[in-house]
Amino acid sequence: MADKLIIAKTAAEALEAKNGSSAFFAGGTEIERLHSLVHADTLILLKKIPGLDAVEEKDGCLRIGAMCTFEKALQDALVPEYLKTALSFMASRTKRNMATIGGNISITRCDSYLLPTLMAAGARVELLEKAGKTETAEITAYVKKRDSYDDALIAALILPYQDVRVASKRFANTAESHACLTLALGNPDGRTAIGAAVKNAGLFCLEELAGKMDAASLSEEEIMEWCRSWSGAEIKNDMFGSAAYKRYLLGVSLTDLYRTVRGGDVK
Repeated sequence: MADKLIIAKTAAEALEAKNGSSAFFAGGTEIERLHSLVHADTLILLKKIPGLDAVEEKDGCLRIGAMCTFEKALQDALVPEYLKTALSFMASRTKRNMATIGGNISITRCDSYLLPTLMAAGARVELLEKAGKTETAEITAYVKKRDSYDDALIAALILPYQDVRVASKRFANTAESHACLTLALGNPDGRTAIGAAVKNAGLFCLEELAGKMDAASLSEEEIMEWCRSWSGAEIKNDMFGSAAYKRYLLGVSLTDLYRTVRGGDVK
């Protein structure tokens, strides 16, 4: 448990204080959880840093500040409906008023509310690093190389401000329960992109299946067979369901999302 709090007034102050024994502190919905994934001796509070919660159109994209809460994003007219669907997966309004966009991205939980949708939308993150360096990374690259960005501060989420179609599904016992499976399928830049969060397995960008969907119209059975034989994740039997059940859900859900985004283009 952390025993020291640093209140950063600028992004530079926050980055200077970041090291292997500290963690950025945004909304607190993860750090203050029992059995939190965050372990740190020092917390670096980000709430006093100005400008990190703005929502604006910039350079042809939608830029959402990392400290923007779920609820604020839900109420903003600029935020696309597909992202509002993912934001609404967090059923508690109290939590939505605390949880931040950047915090949910950075924790990379295997039951993430947002990351499958962001992967399917071709989203990017703007990262601030020490010495004033700024980097923009694709969400899929950020997830794959999460450890290499541990000392970077997410400044904003960047969404393509174009006609992107994204459909998503979340499976849980109740609205407040952890999801056993969250999926999203989209068509950024005219290509298929699929994001998946599988409880106790991880976060995945299903590039192989997306490529097959782009190459030819797949039948429901072809999608189901790919999901049954997919070797890219170690899906286990657990309290959230059997491995076979999760793969079944994956297959039928992706078929439905594929049909929704493609407008019925399933054999």
